[in-house]
Amino acid sequence: MPKIVDKDIRRRAIVSAATAVFAARGYHLARMEDVSAAMGVSKGSLYEYFETKEDLFMQVCLALVPWEKLSSPDGAPEAQLRRLIAAIVARYDESQDFFVILSDFWTAAMRGPKGKRAAMLATGAEFYVPPRRALKAVIE
Repeated sequence: MPKIVDKDIRRRAIVSAATAVFAARGYHLARMEDVSAAMGVSKGSLYEYFETKEDLFMQVCLALVPWEKLSSPDGAPEAQLRRLIAAIVARYDESQDFFVILSDFWTAAMRGPKGKRAAMLATGAEFYVPPRRALKAVIE
């Protein structure tokens, strides 16, 4: 009987393994082979979830802070803002790779091949949409 795989769990596992690989090797030196070796799976299985290394790196960056889970519309605006800031700071503390990967992202976006810059910058802008939305909701 074939093994049933929860694709969401597998995708998160790949992003988790890739986070460690990108933090250790950097975006330019990391390879899909490194991620597959870290997971103990074939490189081909990674491509079932991510078309390219760039796609995987984008997901790693977007997963660094789960913004949508950090804000809560409950309570007075000051309490909401305090919770949001505390959650963000806690997430930064929990993810020792946050600044390493984010710095690597911006370096790749600004110095990478011209054809890929626009896509990376668009993803970078996407990264900040959820916190802006959360802050705007609190302010309003």
